[in-house]
This record gives sequence, structure tokens and C-alpha cells, in this order.
Amino acid sequence: MESLNGKITRNTLLATEWNQVPSELQNLIVDSGQALTNADLDQLGKALAQFYSSGSFWLDTGAADAYVVNPAGNQQLPPSLDDGLRVTFRPGNDNTGVSTLNLATLGVKSIVREDLAALVAGDLSTTADVTVRWDNAGDRWLLALSGSIAITGLTPKGFIDGLQIDSGAADLIHDIDSTAGSARSADATLTMTAGAFTKQADATWAKGTLQGGYPAVGPAIANNTWYRYFIIGGAGIDTDFGFDSSATAANLLADASSVTGDTYDEYRQIGWVKTNGAAPQLWYFEACPGDANVSLWNDYSLDQDDTTPVQTRVLTEVHAPPDCIAMLIARIDYKSSNNTGTAYWDLRAVVTSDQPADGGNAILTVVMSSGDCDTSTTVDVCTDSSSQIATRFASAGSGPQNATVTLKTRGFRYVR
Repeated sequence: MESLNGKITRNTLLATEWNQVPSELQNLIVDSGQALTNADLDQLGKALAQFYSSGSFWLDTGAADAYVVNPAGNQQLPPSLDDGLRVTFRPGNDNTGVSTLNLATLGVKSIVREDLAALVAGDLSTTADVTVRWDNAGDRWLLALSGSIAITGLTPKGFIDGLQIDSGAADLIHDIDSTAGSARSADATLTMTAGAFTKQADATWAKGTLQGGYPAVGPAIANNTWYRYFIIGGAGIDTDFGFDSSATAANLLADASSVTGDTYDEYRQIGWVKTNGAAPQLWYFEACPGDANVSLWNDYSLDQDDTTPVQTRVLTEVHAPPDCIAMLIARIDYKSSNNTGTAYWDLRAVVTSDQPADGGNAILTVVMSSGDCDTSTTVDVCTDSSSQIATRFASAGSGPQNATVTLKTRGFRYVR
């Protein structure tokens, strides 16, 4: 339609000029599916109501992960992709991962979650409508709402759900399995989501499940060493996993970015693993049902076996990661039948002040009489940066010098 605003008083419109005005109005009515009639003078209002209520719904004619949508009715196509444009459609196929959308031949553009995380399998489903919003600055579609997932864009800092790890079912001494789940990145800027995943400690990092997990960048994997296990990601790319000695996944992120050409710059630690004396073999552990923060050793580690415990503070390294909670089994045994007395044994975090082992502080107390005797208990103690705890023994009477103290680690709790 040409501009008719230049007319002034006493000018007239040509028939071809005037006819453009009712033609525009009539086209709006006809495109809404109505037949023109002088019996209904509300057709224009009905057309506007129809386009307002359903004009944003489009039909998908594309394929899985490559969606193509066109108008569901006679509505006209937008001339361009404008910031904030919202489109709703029912996917013709479930997505299997990263996906694109082409709106009425206006260009193939990426779809990402509202928090800029890449789509994962099942985010777009044939059983639910999907609404996307155009982000002009990012040149992408943002998934505003899906019947498969609810995207808030602001999951809480520290959020984690699922992603429980344990020794790999296919290879107990080299692989780590993780369950499906999501986690907010360490800097709380990205929510990373993944399905069930497996990474291998005996191969250099490669993208995807059932692939290597240790970075080629940084120090070589060593014997009897703790390693952090991470979920990693970045804006608009697939999430992945891997091992690293760095607390910030620096080596892993650098290697993943180099291998894939993508920018991996977000991470979240979801657990710990430890090599045995034949790296890259790993200690075999199992996930604790009902508590994703707990890892349980398949074989308890005997970390202290002392037949002559001393009555001063001793720092003992236990089989738990640094700065975590060691889950311990402590035991005192007496093998003499001719002595009497009382023995005390205290276990505590290194950071706490040293206290005498006595009736007020002891974790374990044994009162000896004739015959062998013993006592044991389970206790959780925080480790220091060297995986150590503090122990102290005390005795009174003639027998406790024959005591043997043992300490086993049955697992650990890492608050993720």
C-alpha cells in the first residue's frame, strides 16, 4: 500500500489510491477465514481477535533437530525476525540434541534454552507444544516454554539434581558412570543438563559418552591421587564430563575447547575419584541409594592399625578426599585377660583445637575387665586439605597399654 499521507484539503484520491484502503481491510478479513458480507459489520474485529488468539501458532514440516515451521492458516509471514517475536508449534519429531529452527524460510537458526544451555534429547517432544522467542542480539531462538521441561532461566545458585556418579558398570576400574540430571555452573550463569553418561579414565578426553575423560592438557594421571569429576559446558553447546586435578577444571575446559572447537568455559564439580597404585585404574566405589553426595568403597580402606597408640595428637590420612566428610569405622581391641583399666580414643577434624581424650571428649571408651574386649563405632569426621583427621588416645589402669586401635574408611560425603 502506498503512502497517502501527502494529501491536503481539497485534494482528491484517485480510485486506484482509495481502493488500496478497503483492500487492506478486506484482505485481513479474508485471511482470517471469513467470507465478505454486508450482513456482518464486525468482521474486522473478529479477524483481529482471530489473529491475536491463534496467529502465533505454526505448523512444523521439518525433521528431528531441524525444525521448519510455516503458518497454520492464512496469516501473513513476518517480513523479518524481530526481537521478541514468539512462535508456538507442535514438533513433528522429538529432538535428539542440539536443534535448529527455520521460520518460514527466514533462516536456519539455533534453538537454545532460556539460560543459553544447549538442548538435550527430549526437550522438544511430539506430545507437547513448544514456544520459542527470538533473541536478536544472540541471533538465536530461546526456548521459553516446552511441555517436556519448564525453563525458568534462573535456577538457584548451587542447584544440582541427579548426576550421581559411581564406578562404571562396563569397566569398574577405569570408567565413571553418571545418572541423568542438571546442575548450575560454579559461577551460577548456566544450567547444564545431560542424560546418563560414561567417561573413561584410561583414554584422553573426547566428546561424548563412552569416550575418554582425562585431559591431554596438564599433568599426567598419577598413582594414588585424588581427581575431581566435572560436568562441563558453555553457551549453546553440548554438555560433557571429565576428570581434572584443577579445582576450576582449567585443564579439562582447555582440552575440550581445543578438541571440539567449541568454547567450554563453564563447570561444576559433581564428585571425586581416586587412582590406585596402577593409574589410570580407579578405586572401585558404589553410589549410595538415596544420597547422591555419598560414595561408598566396595572394600573398606584400613587407614590405621596401631598396636602402640600414643597419648598425644596424631594426624592420620584417611581414604577420603580433601576437605570432605570421611565416614569412618573406629575400633579398640584388647587381647589381654589379666589387665584392667579404661581406654579412650578421640577422633576429630584437624581444624578443631586439640583436646585430651577422656570421658568428656572420647568417641570410643572401653572399660577393661578379665578376658578380651573390644568396642567400635562409626563416626563422620571432616578431613583437611591433605585428607587427614586428628586422633588422640588415652588410658588409665594396667591394661590399656595392650590396646590396638584400627581405623577404616567406608566412604565419604562430598556436599556438591
